[in-house]
Amino acid sequence: MKVLSVVALLATSSMAWGSIIWDNGAPDTNQADARSITIFRSADNFVLSGTANISDIRFWMLSVDGDFAGTISYAFHQNAAGSLGSLVASGSVSGIVPTFLKQVPAFIYSYYQVDFNLAVPLTLGPGTYWLELHDGATLTTANSGQVYWGISSLTGGNAMQSSTPNLPAPGSTVNELGFQLFDNAAAVPEPASWLMAATGLGLLAVARKRRR
Repeated sequence: MKVLSVVALLATSSMAWGSIIWDNGAPDTNQADARSITIFRSADNFVLSGTANISDIRFWMLSVDGDFAGTISYAFHQNAAGSLGSLVASGSVSGIVPTFLKQVPAFIYSYYQVDFNLAVPLTLGPGTYWLELHDGATLTTANSGQVYWGISSLTGGNAMQSSTPNLPAPGSTVNELGFQLFDNAAAVPEPASWLMAATGLGLLAVARKRRR
């Protein structure tokens, strides 16, 4: 009976990430192209065509092994004539365990995929916004570690970067930073998870019938 319960639990807990709200592109992990999020404040913009609920962020990190302590601070800003406007929301998330992807050839850095949930899900209306990420528990504290936000493979761009604690200045970099925004509120199990769930629930029903 315990085994059947575990099967059902695994089936119901194996959930797919929700729908992608914005995809700013992933980086070329063969290149050490990135922007510091330890001694600098870095941000990039995104555009929403309609109202969206943002619950999760994925970005790509280039780091010296051991320098990332597992905490990211984030902020969403209104767009103001192509620059960062008023602050919409901010927070920090700790206990993040990044997923190792590969060591960059000929460099001391490794690439990681970093996934984390917002401290509080955020609903935004249509418009242009800026996402800011920083290593550590605050946006304005300069850290000594080597942690970088990977540059997207997309060409062009208008990401911003400046020395902390000043807000990023417009036009400070002509790159796109790699990140994705997700709405996980309506996440559904993957087809394999549905099959496992049906199997597990069926076995539980048989077990209950036999006990009677």
